[in-house]
Amino acid sequence: MASLPPYATLATLSGPRTRRQEYVRRVLANLHEAKGGGLGRRTLAVRIGITGNGFAPNYRIESPELASHNVASAGMMLARDVYKFYRGMNHEEMTELDDLLRRDEHWSTAVTGFDQVELLLGELRKIR
Repeated sequence: MASLPPYATLATLSGPRTRRQEYVRRVLANLHEAKGGGLGRRTLAVRIGITGNGFAPNYRIESPELASHNVASAGMMLARDVYKFYRGMNHEEMTELDDLLRRDEHWSTAVTGFDQVELLLGELRKIR
C-alpha cells in the first residue's frame, strides 16, 4: 500500500474531484461540530493520516486549546491537542483506536486550518 508524503494535507488528496469535494465537505461538517463544542474557529485544524492511499485518509481535528490534556502511554507522548479522531471512509468518530494509529509518525507533519478547509471546498466546487 502506497503512503502519502509526510507533509500531506487535504489539498493532497487524490481521486475524482467529486469524491474529494464530498470528503472535504464532510471534514468541514466535523470542524463545525468542534466549533460548536466551544473550540475557537481560528485554532481548529485538520491533520490527515499518511499511511493510506490518499483517497479517504483518517483524520483528526486538533486545537492548541486542548494542549493541557496531555496524554502519555508506555513512555510515548501521544498527540495532546486532538479533539477527535475520524475514520476517513465514513467520517465517524473513531472511539476505539489502536494505540499504534495514534502515534505521530502515522500522521502528516502539516495541518489545514478551518479557513483553509473552507477555501479548498470552494475551489473544488468551482472546478468543472
